[in-house]
Amino acid sequence: PNELRGPENGNLLDSMKLTLQRLDREVKTEEVAFQELTRHLNALARDKELLKRARDEAAGVRAQLETSIGTFDQVYKEHLDNTHTAYVQQRVKHREATLPLQKDDTFRYHPAYKRAGDQFSGTYYTMPVLKQAEETKARDKKSERSNK
Repeated sequence: PNELRGPENGNLLDSMKLTLQRLDREVKTEEVAFQELTRHLNALARDKELLKRARDEAAGVRAQLETSIGTFDQVYKEHLDNTHTAYVQQRVKHREATLPLQKDDTFRYHPAYKRAGDQFSGTYYTMPVLKQAEETKARDKKSERSNK
C-alpha cells in the first residue's frame, strides 16, 4: 500500500529533477553574485588605498606649506619693519630739509601759512605719522572688544 508505483515514481523523479535544476540555477546565481561582490570589494579596497595615499600626500604638502608660511610670515614682518624704519627716517629727513627754507636769511618759508612778502611759496606738506601694521591690528582688536 505505501509503495510507489511506476507513474508515481516517474512523477516524483520529475519533481525532484525540476527542484534540483531550480536549486542548481539558484546556486549558480549566488556564485555569480558572490564573484561580483568580491570584485566590487576588491575595487573598494584599491580605492581605499589610493585615497589613503592621496590623503598622506596632501598631509605632507600641508605640513610643508605650514613651514613655508611661517618663513613667509617672518620675511614679510621683516619687510614691514624695514619699510616702517625707512619711512620714519624719510619723515625726519623731510622735516630737516624744510628747516633751511624757514631761516630769515633764506626764503623765510613758513610751512603752515604764507606771509606777505615771502620769496618762496610751496605747497604745505608734512609727511603723516604711520603706525606699523601690528600697532594697527592691536588697536583694531581693542576696538572690537569694546564694541562687543
